[in-house]
Amino acid sequence: MRNTKGMSEVVTTVIFVSLALIAIGIVWAVINGVIQKGASDVTSSGDCLKFDISPTAASCVGVDTSVPVDGTIDAYDCSATLYRKSGGADINGVKMVFRDATGASGNVIGYASNIEALKTVVLSKTNVAALANVGTTAAPTSLDVNVYILDASGNEVICSKTTSFTIA
Repeated sequence: MRNTKGMSEVVTTVIFVSLALIAIGIVWAVINGVIQKGASDVTSSGDCLKFDISPTAASCVGVDTSVPVDGTIDAYDCSATLYRKSGGADINGVKMVFRDATGASGNVIGYASNIEALKTVVLSKTNVAALANVGTTAAPTSLDVNVYILDASGNEVICSKTTSFTIA
């Protein structure tokens, strides 16, 4: 008499093929995610190469914010003029940092708006509130500007190209 309790070869083959397909699906999902993220990073970096925004003027005024006013300058209100040359698509904004003579940086100040090609924009505390106190403890002597764009997920991608301006 034969023992009929074992699995047939056909059932065993079907199970192994099913497990192999599941494993391939899992590996593909992981690899596809990595590839898509890398492609998105390359696209964002390539877009950044097309933007050319330069600060053309900047000035800062020392102010006394103490209460009561004691005549001590403890903050700096600044303004900046930015010019965008031709090229590239719309941007989502710029990040600015004022630095003092020691190189110490103030606050990162964002301007969340497109600057059209071949246009100049003047930024001051009236249209960018953060310019009312740029966060340096000494008079700012330079301004650094970086463009940023939004990736497909809506996250800010700050372009690596920094343009600087020396404040006289």
